[in-house]
Amino acid sequence: MQFIVMKIKKKYCNLLTNILTGVGAVQLFSPLDMIVDPIANFIIGLTQETGWIVLIIAFGLLYFSLKTLVKVLKAILDEDLQEKVKKYLFGSWWQAMLFGLAITIALQSSSITTSLIVPIIALGVVTAIQSLPYFLGANIGTSTTALLAALSLARDGGIEGTASLMVALVHMVFDLYAIALLFPFKKIREIPVWLAERSAKWVTKGRIIAIAYIAIVFYLLPFAGVWASRDWEVATFYQPVVPEEVEALRNKSDASSTGGENPKEPAPNSSQ
Repeated sequence: MQFIVMKIKKKYCNLLTNILTGVGAVQLFSPLDMIVDPIANFIIGLTQETGWIVLIIAFGLLYFSLKTLVKVLKAILDEDLQEKVKKYLFGSWWQAMLFGLAITIALQSSSITTSLIVPIIALGVVTAIQSLPYFLGANIGTSTTALLAALSLARDGGIEGTASLMVALVHMVFDLYAIALLFPFKKIREIPVWLAERSAKWVTKGRIIAIAYIAIVFYLLPFAGVWASRDWEVATFYQPVVPEEVEALRNKSDASSTGGENPKEPAPNSSQ
């Protein structure tokens, strides 16, 4: 079964790569960039690009923004609006998934998409299991940023652009296949929700536990893994398989760089 799925995914990605190579892409307008970029540049300039000061200010602004967002949502989410959110945005799994996908594509940031829904869950407007398709749609939406960049690179049909386009398509197709294969099963859908609820109950026992959880899971463990494996020779035995389309472009590029002529073989010795 796994072999069949991999063969189908490979053919599908190759087909899409051949179709989309040379199409080009447009850059989506992001109103958040227009608002956030000047503020970020001002803070970076004010601190004279001192990294640790910028990091502290960033965490402070993040905490203030999330706290303010929760207060604003509490003020505006009356009973009528809550019912509309449940009905039109989270009325079914496909509505929630499309909502998460659309918001992520528009904002080009799954972090912002996630931050928007967490306070709504905390207020009890929707449940964790109802929000799961929303997060899956946001996960699909994250691949669109890489796809747009790859389309721009593959506009001229070069080797690097075609390879990057194939990687971006593999990312998107992998997300779609994973959701198609696993999401229909109720028991599997309940696993991440159960883990999240158990983790939340454990973390909310105290702020120190929450801070320690974030520090260990998101900082200590990744940095420890990088530090421990800094001298490892990882995957030296692995030889990546070059797709046929990329190999053909590479051969074409090599031929054009040599003038399209094959190196001449030495003439046979007439004296022999």
